[in-house]
Amino acid sequence: MENRLEEPTILESNYFYFFIAIVLVTLGALAQSWDFNKGILITEFGIILLPTVIFTKLRGYSLKHVLRLNKLSLKQFFLVPLITMLAYPIGVFINYIMIIVLSLLGKVRPNPIPIPETGGEYLLGLFVIAISAGICEEVMFRGLMLKTYERLGKKKAIFISAILFGAFHFNLQNLFGPIFLGVLFGYILLKTNSIFATMLAHATNNAFALTLGVLLNKLLQNLNESTGLNQSISEQSMDQLNSLPKGVQLLSYSFWLIPIAALAIICSIIIYKLLKILPDKDKQNDDIFMIREKEVKIRNYFGQLSTSKKVFTVLPIILAGVLFVYQGYLFITL
Repeated sequence: MENRLEEPTILESNYFYFFIAIVLVTLGALAQSWDFNKGILITEFGIILLPTVIFTKLRGYSLKHVLRLNKLSLKQFFLVPLITMLAYPIGVFINYIMIIVLSLLGKVRPNPIPIPETGGEYLLGLFVIAISAGICEEVMFRGLMLKTYERLGKKKAIFISAILFGAFHFNLQNLFGPIFLGVLFGYILLKTNSIFATMLAHATNNAFALTLGVLLNKLLQNLNESTGLNQSISEQSMDQLNSLPKGVQLLSYSFWLIPIAALAIICSIIIYKLLKILPDKDKQNDDIFMIREKEVKIRNYFGQLSTSKKVFTVLPIILAGVLFVYQGYLFITL
């Protein structure tokens, strides 16, 4: 079939999203419980990347057009990772708010990603957690999903694809951080017109998080050896914290809130300035949020559809939302 320079419809992309979400929480979860690293690779390449590429090609859409397979400039290549690393404290602060809320409602759980203890494990983690996720998830969300919703306007496409990206993690503790990053990555995508920019950004964020985890673990190990304490970021230590009275937990979490918030504010200011100088696709430094373009109101878009098509269009997203709520319920109660 001849490629068309058109975007997938919202209807078909929503059903694709729901289908992949179902496979993720079933087969993906099963694969990761069997072997974490192999399971992640199966999830990223077999459940996310390959189906997205096959879906796009079978529907007759141009991969280059949908995914924005355009090269980066040297300045973009260096600025994007810097912006991403500065964004990390902001994502941490946003997730930290959710952790405080969850500490009052249920349990707070440790990061499910195992922390590497050797150099070999660290390099494997960089490939599995950073590179594979950076490539595969960006193809689906800043590629297919953002391009789909761009028919409603750039701003709506950025925010809707970011929300879908955050929900796709199916983790209440890690919901709003990814949504924030999804917005940032979406902005970077439209600024550079290259998915390679967001792949670089996504991989940088995950590699930065993994590296900080390794360094923190080493720091705690050295502290334990010098003081005789037994501090850790393991599931056992989280269980001990969860066993404390809610007031004590809240006080413990709140202690770090102010410095994290201050760091997030400083980073936000720097990021704003860096995004201004990030070369755009036309090398004119226009802010895409200031470009006057036709923004289609959602109610106007759905007003053009028949009643049955409206229902069929929103149904997969509603079902995905129900699935997320159910997973969140299990997260809090189990």
